[in-house]
Amino acid sequence: DHSSCYGIFVTHPKYTIVALRGTRHINDWLFNFLTNANESEIHSGISYLTDSLWQPLIKFLTKSDYFNKQIILTGHSLGGAVATLIVHRLHQTFPHLKVIGYTFGSPPISRDSLQVGDRFFRLRTPKDFIPSVFKVLGQFEGLLPFTDDLSSYQHSGTEYLVDESYQITKNTGLKGFQ
Repeated sequence: DHSSCYGIFVTHPKYTIVALRGTRHINDWLFNFLTNANESEIHSGISYLTDSLWQPLIKFLTKSDYFNKQIILTGHSLGGAVATLIVHRLHQTFPHLKVIGYTFGSPPISRDSLQVGDRFFRLRTPKDFIPSVFKVLGQFEGLLPFTDDLSSYQHSGTEYLVDESYQITKNTGLKGFQ
């Protein structure tokens, strides 16, 4: 079954790490294209994938050995989008947890900026199309059936650009796709 989010849960003496993969199968693309916002103003496909992972994740995290460690969530592209929503939900549900998020080349997933804390970092290359895909597709509103108000989707957290020589700089909005 390729209809749910995949990743790995790893425990370390100091950390609990959750790493989520990006788009891999055709079914993943179907979730990518479920772009309409749900009642919480969140990308429906990302919300559905997060829901499929939420209970197993909470069951894993609430084991006493893991729950008191710092939690690191990470993911690439689709996995980064799901990691973003998980970080948001963890902040809402368990505000006392120490959560850090790192995403790589992930798209925006919400019409409102999500509460992800001050330790949530989005990394991308300046020419990466995926973090800006909804702004670009939003320009075709009315021409494509799934582009209804896509340009209103926002990123959460702080964005950093990784250039060709692997130098990392905070994005000031002057480089790359916007």
